[in-house]
Amino acid sequence: MREYPEVTVIIPVYNMASTLSVALESLFSLENLPVEIVVVNDGSRDDTQNVIDRFEKKAVNLKWVSFKSITISNSGRAEALNEGVKLSRGEYLSFLDADDSIDSVNFKKNLECARNADSEMAIGQFKIVGEGGNISIVRKLNKGMTPEQIIRKIAYSPISPVHLNAILIKKSLFLHTGGFDVSNKKAEDKDLLIRLLRHSSSITICDSIHYIYLKHNLSKKDKIKKRFEWMVFRQQMIRKNYSGLSRITSLSLQTLFDVTKLLLEITFTYDAMIAIKRYFRQ
Repeated sequence: MREYPEVTVIIPVYNMASTLSVALESLFSLENLPVEIVVVNDGSRDDTQNVIDRFEKKAVNLKWVSFKSITISNSGRAEALNEGVKLSRGEYLSFLDADDSIDSVNFKKNLECARNADSEMAIGQFKIVGEGGNISIVRKLNKGMTPEQIIRKIAYSPISPVHLNAILIKKSLFLHTGGFDVSNKKAEDKDLLIRLLRHSSSITICDSIHYIYLKHNLSKKDKIKKRFEWMVFRQQMIRKNYSGLSRITSLSLQTLFDVTKLLLEITFTYDAMIAIKRYFRQ
C-alpha cells in the first residue's frame, strides 16, 4: 500500500455492533484499491469494540487496507466524524454509516470519475433498501445540475437528491469549510453539504450508484420521535444556511412535509402507501 492512501472512509458508530460488520465487509471487498478505514467508536456500550478489534486484526493481512480506530466519549455523530477526519491521511474523504454499506465495484467507478475530473467533490448516486434487502428507491442526480441548483433543491424539496455519504470530498475542501456543525444533531449532513457546494471550485456528478442506505423498520413510537427531531434540526439547518424569501419558503415547505408525513406515520397510512408502491414495482 502506498504511503498515503487515496481515500479515507470514516465510520462513526454508537451501539451498532449488529450492523457494523456488514459495513466493514463492504469496504474490505475493495480489493487492490488503497483505502484507509477510520472507525470512531462514539462511546458504545454494546459489543461494538469487539467487532472493531476483530476487523483491525483482519486488516493486518490485507495489503490494500489501512485500518485505525479511536474511542471517544459519546458526543454525537458530527463530533465523531470531525475526530475521524483528524486521523485521516487520504486525499479524498468518504463517510459511511455503521448500518449502511457500499457497492465496491461502483465505489471504484466513483473514484475513477473523481480522478478523471480532478474535482473537489465527486457526487455519486445512491439507493435505499429495506431490511429484507429489497430496493425501495434509487436516487439519481441529473448530471447537468449546478451547485446553485442543488442548493435550491435541498431548500425546496423534502426529498434530497444527494446523500453526503455518496460523495468523495477532497480533504482540503472539508477543512476549508470548517467541518461538521456539532450543534446540529440530525441535519449536520445537509448543513455540511450546502457549505461544501458553496465553497467548492469544482464538482463532478458521477453515474455510479455506490452507496447503499438501509431503511429500518421502526416502531410507531420511534418514527414519531425521529420525525420531531428531524423537524427541529432541519429548521435549524435552514435558518443557518438560507436567508430572505428562500428561508421563509424553505421553512414553510419543509414544515408542511414533516407535519404531513408525521400524520401519515401516526396512522400507519405511510407504511401502507410504501407497500402498495413496492407491489406495483414488482
